[in-house]
Amino acid sequence: MIFPFLVLIAELISQYYPKLVDLHSYPRASSKPAKRHNWEHLRRKVFSKLALPLSDEDIGMIIESKQGAVNNVN
Repeated sequence: MIFPFLVLIAELISQYYPKLVDLHSYPRASSKPAKRHNWEHLRRKVFSKLALPLSDEDIGMIIESKQGAVNNVN
């Protein structure tokens, strides 16, 4: 089974910061608006608390599966 990148990131973060990530808040999504919603939620609720910057452009590139987009998630 292939998991969306967001779910893998959320699961990884939840291993180290279990109180920050509620995995039930990130449903599997195939539409671009739903993917954007999930990424914006992760950015607002988790990345902001970990001081991990992720711009709207970065989210758009990830959703569009642009080459190198994942490199911006650090």
